[in-house]
Parts: sequence; structure tokens; C-alpha cells
Amino acid sequence: MTQAQPGRLKAIVVGGSNSVYYPGYVFETIKQCKERGLDLTVIDDLAVGATTSLAGLYNLVRSQQVANADVLIIEYALNDSSAYEHERKLLHHWSRVYEAMLRLARRRNPRLHVISVIIEPRRTPPQRRLNYLQGAIHKLSDWYDTEVVDTARPVLAAMPSRDDMYLDPVHYGPGGIGMTGVLLADSLCRLAANPRAEAALPEPVDIHNFEHAHALATELFPGTEPTVFQNSRFRSEAVTLTDSDLTFQIRNGRLLALMYVCEANTRPLYIKSGGRHFHYNIMKPGVAEGQFRFLVSMAGTEFLYPDDIDQPAPASRDYHISQTPWPDTATVVTPANGVPSPVDGQSIFSLMGILYSGDLIDFTVRPPHAQET
Repeated sequence: MTQAQPGRLKAIVVGGSNSVYYPGYVFETIKQCKERGLDLTVIDDLAVGATTSLAGLYNLVRSQQVANADVLIIEYALNDSSAYEHERKLLHHWSRVYEAMLRLARRRNPRLHVISVIIEPRRTPPQRRLNYLQGAIHKLSDWYDTEVVDTARPVLAAMPSRDDMYLDPVHYGPGGIGMTGVLLADSLCRLAANPRAEAALPEPVDIHNFEHAHALATELFPGTEPTVFQNSRFRSEAVTLTDSDLTFQIRNGRLLALMYVCEANTRPLYIKSGGRHFHYNIMKPGVAEGQFRFLVSMAGTEFLYPDDIDQPAPASRDYHISQTPWPDTATVVTPANGVPSPVDGQSIFSLMGILYSGDLIDFTVRPPHAQET
């Protein structure tokens, strides 16, 4: 166990529900650090359940605390694996997002330590296989001289003799949380004892990574009063759209994700882009089943690019996002962490912001289908 000199580290956390859960590994890590004489303070908690690294990149772009932090903790391996690891093109797309987080953070703060936390889903031995995305995290971390706290081997090794390692297939229980807290605290204490010297960024692994992505929020709607959504965990602002269309063009880039608030009356989005038409179900199970009044949510848009998602962005591309269906047949898209959205009743879409690369042109809110793209 590493013993650090008494000190303090200021942390930013991005990740999924394992980072949100209380008392989870973040709480346990703070406790373990305190026992070692290290004061770990989270100055910007950007974790959002059921999201991927796209949400991490969005929140890091908008964060005002990167320059003030000592360490960035990234916990997205589990969620990212379920979304991107099964297909080579998607894995390539994911790597550009993950590399962008590392480059963006280090560009804003060259002394910043970065730790990637790998949480392993619960699987039986016949279900286990090599996870290429986890391997890519190790590769990118080595390239950028960052840390990896990989809990897979110790957690799996402990499972035969302990029944408290998991709460469910994708969340650690007390055993897994405790083990992660110890491993992460060891790493943090080691980093606290060895401050990072300022250094230039290395050449990118992929020159098409999204380091210079843009994250625009309610400023997309000047003069519109946002709706505030607040509970014990989150305070978020969104512009609530009712039966509206959004049209815009992106040059030399792509729409990467929509950040939104899922509510009981959230309905599907209908998206036309690149000559294709999609019916996108963005309802979350926890809202549909009445467990939550609202959920801060993310909708990735990689399905818009089935043929060329791993290729350089086109010179320009038009997007038309509607709350009203077109008469022609659409391809239905339901994310793994989503459920089919109701289609009856008034459609409400509370948009927090968008993540995109390239240049955004002519972003307009219109009545339904006021202008076809």
C-alpha cells in the first residue's frame, strides 16, 4: 500500500452510473485517501449514469475547472464497451472520443494527472472474452503517460470466495467498491507524491480525434428562458421544445451527441441526414417505469453514419431533427440502455446541448417540417 505525504488533490470525475452511485467507489476512494493522509476533493463531478465517453467529452469541453484540477478520473470503460466494442468501425469512432478527452484535458492543464478506471461487468467464465476496448485504453494511456486502474483481474479473482463483489451485472457491490477504492487511492497517493512536470502533448494516435469538438448548451437558443431540472444529484438547464424542428448544417465535422433531459412525455426524435431517415427512441427505462421524474441523458448519433463513421468527416452535412414523423418509412433505432418511446400525446424534448466536431452553420428552430433537408 502506497504511503503518501499529507497533501491535497483536486479531482474531476467523468463516468457512468458506477461513478454516480452513492456510496460507490468515488466515496470509498475519498475515504481510503483520507486514511493515508491525502485529502481528495472532487471539484467538478461530471458523472452521468447510462452515458458514454461522448458525455464525458461534452462535459469536459464545458468544464471551467480543468485548469484548476490535479487529477482527472475517467470511468467509462464499462459503458463504452457495451456501446462500441462489438464492431470495428464503432471502436475506431470511440477511440477518437477517448483520445480527445485525454488531449483536451492535457492541453488545458499540462500538469494534470489522468487515471482511467476500468470496471468489469459480471460475467460467467463461458461469457468472458478479450475486451479490445479495454486494451485500447491501456494503449492510449501508455501513449499519453497516464494511469490505468484496471479492477478486472482482482475483482474476478475474488469472486469465487466472495458474494459481495457485484450488486448486479454492471454495478459493483461492497466488495468491488472497496477493492476499487483501495486500488485508486494507491494510485492517487503515488501521484500526489510525484507531481507531474509540465510537458508538451505527443503527436496524436489518430489525427482525426475530436480534441477540438464543440459543446453548445442553451446558448443555442438566445432569448429563450431555460427550464431548470434539479434533484439531490443534478442541477441542469435545458430548453424545452414542443412539436418543433431543428435544422442545421455542419461543415468538416459531424453531430456526435445530444444531451437532453428524459421526462415522462419525451417522445421519439425523427432525424433526416445523409439521405437517411431514422426514428430514434430516446426514452429511458427508469423514467418509463416511473422510478424517476427525470433523468439527465445522452443520445449518441453514431447510427447516422453506418458507412463512414470511421472515415474523415465530409465537407458538409445537413441535419433535420423533428418531433413529428415524416410519412415515409424510417429506420427504428433503440439504444441498448433505452426503450421504445410512446408516440401518442404531446411531444416534449428538453435539449441541454449538442456535441459536434467542425463548424455549425444556420442552427434554426422551426415549426414541424417547415423546411425539408
